[in-house]
Amino acid sequence: MKKFIYGFLILGLWSCGGNDEVVSEENEEESDTLMTEVEEENEELAEDVFIPENADGNWQIDDYAEMLTGDKIAASAEEANMENSVGWFYQELDLSGGFASVTGAIEGWQEFVVWRMADGDDLVGFMSVGCGPVCDYAFRFYKGQGEDAQQIEMNEVFPMNEINELQETKHKEILDRDNGFGFDYPEDAQLYYHFPKKGTSMEVDIVIGADELQEPIFSLSWDKTKFSIAKKY
Repeated sequence: MKKFIYGFLILGLWSCGGNDEVVSEENEEESDTLMTEVEEENEELAEDVFIPENADGNWQIDDYAEMLTGDKIAASAEEANMENSVGWFYQELDLSGGFASVTGAIEGWQEFVVWRMADGDDLVGFMSVGCGPVCDYAFRFYKGQGEDAQQIEMNEVFPMNEINELQETKHKEILDRDNGFGFDYPEDAQLYYHFPKKGTSMEVDIVIGADELQEPIFSLSWDKTKFSIAKKY
């Protein structure tokens, strides 16, 4: 009887040890699988970031435009690559002024502008316009140098509290003034930042309804660190 009990205990211990090895192997396999998935995701993210060819590292507006569109941009519609992309090409490119406008086989366009900052960084403005049938405007801003530029919140360089108050006041004023205008979506209001082609200041419009009314609301001045409201309309 004792021999049977001892034998059972030994068998049980051996079985537990075997299970531990199986569990350990399963954990290692799961860990390897997770590591492979993470590595693949990192590779995909790296592929999504298009780094333009730049020999001297001194980035201009065309470099930022290519990085943010994620593709090469042709000099004209005739030279645009329509095989593997939307065929981006420049509508306007001013390297010295730091401004670019691009389009392709899309209903809309994109604009880019760069401001040189006092701390040595670049502030890059990006506007994406989608039209179909009315236009919608999206703005993003990036701060940094070259491929290391990162998206920032607008309140880091814009007086957003004052801007939001002005937008709300102007929106109400326009609806009260043009009560019979017949907006399709009178509750909709957005701001249109006119990226400067010359200089550094920026005019800002309010757009109401289904892109039915657009008029100036204020202008912004730039001090190489942040924007300030220079004039209200």
